[in-house]
Amino acid sequence: MYYFKKFTFIITSIALITVSLCLMYCKGTKSDLSKTASPNVNTLNINYTYWWDQTGPFIGNCGEKYGAVFLGTLMNLQQPIQKENYHSKEGLIRIDSVLYNQKNLLQIKKNTFITSDCFIDVQAKEGDLVLVFCYIYQNELSIPGGKSIIKLDDVKDPLVLSTIKYLQANQNPLIIEEDLYLWSKEGLGNDLKQVLHCRKMFN
Repeated sequence: MYYFKKFTFIITSIALITVSLCLMYCKGTKSDLSKTASPNVNTLNINYTYWWDQTGPFIGNCGEKYGAVFLGTLMNLQQPIQKENYHSKEGLIRIDSVLYNQKNLLQIKKNTFITSDCFIDVQAKEGDLVLVFCYIYQNELSIPGGKSIIKLDDVKDPLVLSTIKYLQANQNPLIIEEDLYLWSKEGLGNDLKQVLHCRKMFN
């Protein structure tokens, strides 16, 4: 029994080290992930549109439409890397609940995770609950930066309720104008004000 437990511990340790090395050195392409992921885990790579001018839930003059919005748990963060044109930081999020999924671009199965190198400015740590806003670029999901991944206190966080209202109103910002103070606390108040201003001009 002692040797069996020792053997099990060694195998488990090797498996954990293998996963850690993969998360550290894999480039994050779909082909790489498909080779390393467990058959019971669905891992999706989401592009980092680092060249976009804005990041967060309210981008563009009148509000860019979302590709997907979901709640998740931040499972892993790697060290920042200096690439040719930008700084990147790999991260892994377990998807817990999907709030919006345009054209089923977020292919959800049991035990679904997303990985991306967009975590350079994310204000969250491993184990935190996060609210993630994805957009569409060239018919695929993308995340433009850290403000699109927001740390939450819990699933009943007022930001979640505000987001649900916004989604149910087809992203009409007038519905969440009363929540401006909430988004301002996250440094997103001016972005929401711009989207509100645009909507009122053309309403």
